[in-house]
Amino acid sequence: MKKGLLILLSTVFVLSGCSLTNFFKSEKDRFVGATSEALCLIFTSEDPMAPSEETSNKVKAIYSDYGFDADDQTAMEAITKKYENDTEVKDVTAAALKECSGIDVNNPEPAATTTNVEPVTDVPKTDVEPKTPEANPVK
Repeated sequence: MKKGLLILLSTVFVLSGCSLTNFFKSEKDRFVGATSEALCLIFTSEDPMAPSEETSNKVKAIYSDYGFDADDQTAMEAITKKYENDTEVKDVTAAALKECSGIDVNNPEPAATTTNVEPVTDVPKTDVEPKTPEANPVK
C-alpha cells in the first residue's frame, strides 16, 4: 500500500511539473517566488510594457512550475487579488525586482531633466493677422 502511494505521489509530481521543494511551500510563498521570477523576466525583456508572446508563455511556465494553473485566468486573478495588499508580498517582490533589474518601485527615480535649456520668451511673428469679431453683430 505504501509503495503504491509513493508511486502515485511521484507520478503526480512528475506530471504536474511542480518541483518537490515547491510542494512543501505555502501558497503565499509559492506566489511570492513565482511573482518575483516573473517580474524579473518581464522587466529584463526587450519591451517590459508590451511583453512578447514568448515572454508571456515563459511567465505562465513559471507560475505552473510553482503549482499554479496559469491557464485559468479567473484563478490567477483571484490569487493575485488575495495577495495584492499583503505588505510582505509587496516588499519581497519589490526587493527581487530591484535585485534583478535595478528598478526600485519603492523609491522611483524622477524623470531626467535638462538644466541647460533656457525658457522661450520670444514668440515668432506670423504674416496672419488675428481674427477679430465682425463689426455687424448677428441679428
